Amino acid sequence: MKRSDIRKPPFRIDRNSSVSLSDQIEDGFRQAILCGYYREGDILPPLDEIVRRFNVSRIIPRRALRRLAEQGLVVPRRHIGTIVTPKGVKIWRGHVILLIPDVTGAYYANAFADAFRAKLSEAGYSFTRITMAKRENGRYDLSPLTAEFNRHVVLTVLLHGSPEIERHLSRLKVPFVIVGGKAGTRRSGNCVGQVLRLRAAAIPDLLLHCRSADKKRVLQIGWDADDAAMTADIHPKGIAFDRWIIAEKDAPAHPEEVQRGALEAVSKRLAAGRDWLPDVLFLSDDVLASGVLMALLANGIRVPEDVCVATWAHKGSGPVFVTSLTRMEMDPETHGRKVADCALSYLRGRGFPEGIELRPTYLKGESFP
Repeated sequence: MKRSDIRKPPFRIDRNSSVSLSDQIEDGFRQAILCGYYREGDILPPLDEIVRRFNVSRIIPRRALRRLAEQGLVVPRRHIGTIVTPKGVKIWRGHVILLIPDVTGAYYANAFADAFRAKLSEAGYSFTRITMAKRENGRYDLSPLTAEFNRHVVLTVLLHGSPEIERHLSRLKVPFVIVGGKAGTRRSGNCVGQVLRLRAAAIPDLLLHCRSADKKRVLQIGWDADDAAMTADIHPKGIAFDRWIIAEKDAPAHPEEVQRGALEAVSKRLAAGRDWLPDVLFLSDDVLASGVLMALLANGIRVPEDVCVATWAHKGSGPVFVTSLTRMEMDPETHGRKVADCALSYLRGRGFPEGIELRPTYLKGESFP
């Protein structure tokens, strides 16, 4: 097939939509295949052409085409292109939606969603990810949900609990699962399960480490109220455990704002003296940790000689420092697959498993040997 014979995509993308650009491109090509616009054996437009047409980075259509291949709709052929699979159209078992409130960390959410999607696609379920944006009044824009639920949705997974979104899902009478939220929260009739995300589960490991290393003073540095709540009930015997929350505000901040805010706050405090430095700094946010570590480095504070450091981290994302970091590490890909297994248990009629928890792993590094 000549390049001039390749048909252009018959759809557009909406940059104002809550549906991600890669999901829109994936769905656009899927519908074009289902309706016969692209037929068996046809070659989809080359990656570079898709990038130019939609003015997006290469990673976006590459991700969309990879997912279409996972679904059996297309097959990549080296030196030829992406071919509509000659075996025909895959019949989906049902449609699953992942809802992500915009307060969620981007890296964790993206890695979780990709792993979750892969498991569901392999099992024969189509998938849409929707990011829930807030209006100026602080409430979520729920309009995209109603449009999506005009399709047959067999299950919705809400990443982190939100009473407002949960009530809306109940009104739509859609079965849903909460990933996050608080233990013991009363569920609506449409909530078929909950997976707890326990951020503080590795705190006892940190305290045990402090006692074994004879460290008496620990200072938690956090960014906002969520970080403060992580250890709000911690009053360890024999250890002076204090908290310093840098930004006393509820509104989500961009990563650069968090990093720069931490860098400036810690540098300012160090300029006034170093007596406040504890035995151990616990940095309860991975983005904030990058700013704090830069401040320590810029001000000549040696880790671990002058102060030991333990930090919150996400596997594959960091933070990164000149020495390996002792960290409480969350693994979003493993978590995504774990929740997908639970969802598949429900979809196969075995019910949603109870008592499932997503926990960080405490890993020792050179920053707190």
